[in-house]
Amino acid sequence: MTNLSKGKFERLKVIQPQQPIIEAFHEKTKDMFIVIKMFMKQSQNLVRQRDLLLPRLMSGKLEV
Repeated sequence: MTNLSKGKFERLKVIQPQQPIIEAFHEKTKDMFIVIKMFMKQSQNLVRQRDLLLPRLMSGKLEV
């Protein structure tokens, strides 16, 4: 993989969509991002629960 020097980077052209296209994209995807955020919070909660319960299960303090 070749390195990207500052000179090459400065010469790169970036295409930016017009505002109506950005807004249309946002309207179509905002619900998906809300669901993704909800699942991320749920996952973090499950990780915390696992980290609290697993040591208790392994030590025998908690029975199944």
